[in-house]
Amino acid sequence: MLVFDLGGGTFDCSLLSVTRLSSGRAGQIELLASSGDANLGGNDFDARVAASLLRRSGFGGWPKGTPFPPQMRALAEAVRVHLSSNPSVTLHLPRNPDALASLLSSLPSPPPLSSLSSPAPSLSPPLLYTRAHLEEDVAPLLPRFLRPLREIALLADVALLGDAAPGAVAAILGGGGGAAARKLDGGLEEFRRAMAGAEGGDAGGELGRMKAAQKGGRKRARALSAGARSFKGEKAAAARRAGGGSAREMPGSRMVDAVVLVGGATKTPLIAGLVSAVAGVAPTYVSGAPPDHSVALGAAVQVGVLDGAFEDEDPEGGLGVMNPLQAALLRALAKREGLI
Repeated sequence: MLVFDLGGGTFDCSLLSVTRLSSGRAGQIELLASSGDANLGGNDFDARVAASLLRRSGFGGWPKGTPFPPQMRALAEAVRVHLSSNPSVTLHLPRNPDALASLLSSLPSPPPLSSLSSPAPSLSPPLLYTRAHLEEDVAPLLPRFLRPLREIALLADVALLGDAAPGAVAAILGGGGGAAARKLDGGLEEFRRAMAGAEGGDAGGELGRMKAAQKGGRKRARALSAGARSFKGEKAAAARRAGGGSAREMPGSRMVDAVVLVGGATKTPLIAGLVSAVAGVAPTYVSGAPPDHSVALGAAVQVGVLDGAFEDEDPEGGLGVMNPLQAALLRALAKREGLI
């Protein structure tokens, strides 16, 4: 199981091994690997959305050296949350930074978007900000999610289908990798058409087109080769950060069976799409709870474990917490007995 936790200020990801009891409930849960980025979260998305709103409103950017006021970040967060379930939002903002700061200061936090959707002579023309604009603005942050995900996959010997079929991941990122993959597929199709045309008698023109396709294919092959070398470098760096251990080759012997999203920032559809493309599994939330509450629920469960609240209610032994040494010994015993 992959747990993808994206909060306001940090990003964490973990791979867990979960066994099932005869009752169907979760039994042994073992942490296989974890990683993340302490400087990546929903706040970084909000900063980019805020800058984009100002730029698209005709400000040309916030004054250099002046941080965004809290009200502007709150507005950006409200817009991001709105676009999680709506395709677009229309805003009318003041024409200068001082007037904007004054207006936002007069509104509660987060500001209700309805108070900024009515036109007025002192406000700028209507600004239509869509989900596509949001995805374009935050796209530069998306590659930073890949390194921690690949690190834990390599260290836990788990295969990520996104690395076996990188076109889907690159298409989400919006970078050259997706375009290169699509062009490569197109080049192969051109090659097949050229061969069919040569067999049908139009050898001259089709042969020239085939040679052109081959030339383009060689360029694309070199680009893909460079991408493979870059991935090998990431794998070696992950092994060094893990303390000098050796990272296993991909694909691993295990696959990701389930993905759980945690944290309010995962409500952004782009995040769910990226995780789905990387892991090859449609992500879900903790059953019956919004992602914002997942950490609180986990803390409540941990308190129950420490307090022994589960032992009397669960006939199969309740919940227990093992340290890494205990987990390793139990796994070795289970392997020896042929249980796993």
